[in-house]
Amino acid sequence: MTKLRGFPGPIEDLERAWPESLTAADPFAGDERLPDPMDAARLVRISTARGLDKDELAAWDTEFLRVHGAVLDGRAAVAELRAVAAVHGLDAPFRDDRRSPVPVARVVPDEVIADLAGDLVPDIGLVSADRVLGPWADLSPPRRVRRAASTVMAYAPLTRQGVRPAARARETKPLIALWIRSGLKAVHMAPPMLWRVQDDGSLEPRLPLARGWRPVGPVSGVPTGAGQVVGRAVHHQGGWWLACGMPTGPVPDDLSALMARLSVAGWRLRRHEPRLTWEDLLRDRGEVLYRALCEWGWYEWPEALWHSWQAWSASPDPWPADPRAS
Repeated sequence: MTKLRGFPGPIEDLERAWPESLTAADPFAGDERLPDPMDAARLVRISTARGLDKDELAAWDTEFLRVHGAVLDGRAAVAELRAVAAVHGLDAPFRDDRRSPVPVARVVPDEVIADLAGDLVPDIGLVSADRVLGPWADLSPPRRVRRAASTVMAYAPLTRQGVRPAARARETKPLIALWIRSGLKAVHMAPPMLWRVQDDGSLEPRLPLARGWRPVGPVSGVPTGAGQVVGRAVHHQGGWWLACGMPTGPVPDDLSALMARLSVAGWRLRRHEPRLTWEDLLRDRGEVLYRALCEWGWYEWPEALWHSWQAWSASPDPWPADPRAS
C-alpha cells in the first residue's frame, strides 16, 4: 500500500498562509506541523466499524493534535503523546512492506528530478532548503546539497490535494519519456534511509527496513568519501543507485531520539491510514528524517557535516549533465 498522494492533506487556508515559525522546537517544519483533523466521513466510518461514539472520537482526535503540537513545540514529552496514541492503538509496532522493488531500465539522476520538481513548484528550492536542511539553509550550503534537498521535497505531499511534485510530473501533458516516468515512481517506492557505507561500496541500513528494500552489492552514486549517508536505494537493471543522497556526518550509534521523532510522525499519519507500514512512513515524510539528521549534526558535529558536504560538492558528478538528451 503506497500512495502517490500524501495520506492527509493540509487545510488549504493554513497551507497558503503567510509564512511564520509554527513551532519553537521544530521551526523549519512545514505541513507535517499543521493541524490535519480526521474528515467527517472517516470519523463516521471508524466510529461505526468500532462501535464508538463519533463525537468522542472527534474529541480524542482534537486532543491528539493538541499534544502532538505540544511535543513539536517542546512543551510535552513524546511519552505523553504515546499515551494518547495508545487509546486507539496508534503506537503498535509498524508492519513491514514485504514487497520488493521492480528494477527500472535506467538511472534517473537527481538533477532531472530536481528540474522537474522546479518546473511544477518554482519556489521548491526555497521551500526544500528549510524543510530538509533546517538551520543549514541560512548558511548558503553547496549547490549539490541544495539540489539534493529539492529532490527530497519532490516526493513530499507538497502541491494541492497532497500531490507530490514527482507524481504530478509523471502525469503532466505532454508526457515525459517512459524511462523517466518509471524511474520517478521507482524512486518514490524506495524508502529514504540512513545508511552506513561499507568498504565494498554496499549500504547497510541503520534504521529498520524490510529485507526487500535493502540493496545487494555495491550502490552507485553514493557521495564520495562519506561514511554514512541518507538517501533512497533504487533498483535498476544494472544494480542499485542512491537517489536523493546526502552525506550525514558521523551519526552516533544511539538512534533512539531519531526513532522517537519518526514515531511521532507515524502516529499522526496512522490516524488517516491504519495500514501504514514503516516504509510508507519513510516515503511520505522523508524530509522529517533528513531534517532531523541535519539538525542533529548542526548541534553535535557541525564542522564534520559541513566539511563532508564541501568534499562531496568538489567531487565529480556521477551522472551526465542532461541524460534526457541522450
